[in-house]
Amino acid sequence: MAIVEEFMNGRDEVGSVSLARKYDLNASPATIRNEMVKLMNEGYLVKSHISSGRIPTDQAIRLYIRDHVENILDVIQSIQLNQSLFEARFDKDQLIKKVLKELSAFSKSVAFSATDKDLQYYGLSTLMKQKDFADIERVKGVVDLLENEEAFFNFLSKYISEDITVLVGYEIDASDLYHSAIVFTKVPFWDSEERLVGVLGSKRMDYANVIAGIRVVRDTLDRSLRGWI
Repeated sequence: MAIVEEFMNGRDEVGSVSLARKYDLNASPATIRNEMVKLMNEGYLVKSHISSGRIPTDQAIRLYIRDHVENILDVIQSIQLNQSLFEARFDKDQLIKKVLKELSAFSKSVAFSATDKDLQYYGLSTLMKQKDFADIERVKGVVDLLENEEAFFNFLSKYISEDITVLVGYEIDASDLYHSAIVFTKVPFWDSEERLVGVLGSKRMDYANVIAGIRVVRDTLDRSLRGWI
């Protein structure tokens, strides 16, 4: 999935010549172009508006997540995340703030914590530093979604799974968020409450790091709050 990896690394279009040069594909640019045409016909690539290059579709990104993402967080990062949340376990408000800041930091996205009565988020300025959100209308789409608290929670609730839920591009069901992705899960919290916690960011996000980090947050909260909720 070299094309997906190039896209994740910031390329707006991927051509056969650059793939042949960068990756050991053991094929000529002409052969790669033929394969790219096949992938377009199968719905995994679309033609770039910039030149003759191609970009992956949401379907290709989802296939990449399913088959190529190993959601393992760096050991040191995992330990630091565990310690940070464990230290704040006795203060509900402080714990939420820690969760949001940590999630936003390692995902470079907007982190959110949602219930049917409350929505908090952090990291909008982080999102605005990314080229996919240089267009103010894209940022406005994110803000509009987050500030409609009830609608956002109901939307997430439709897709919640037992593990980590990943929504990519048009799966978010909002035309101005086709460039985005949402990764979230259900976590235990105080007073036997459960929250939906995750991130909203570019669909170029580092899914392995994000999915692993959210899993660490969930498992840490489960261990830290056991006996306190």
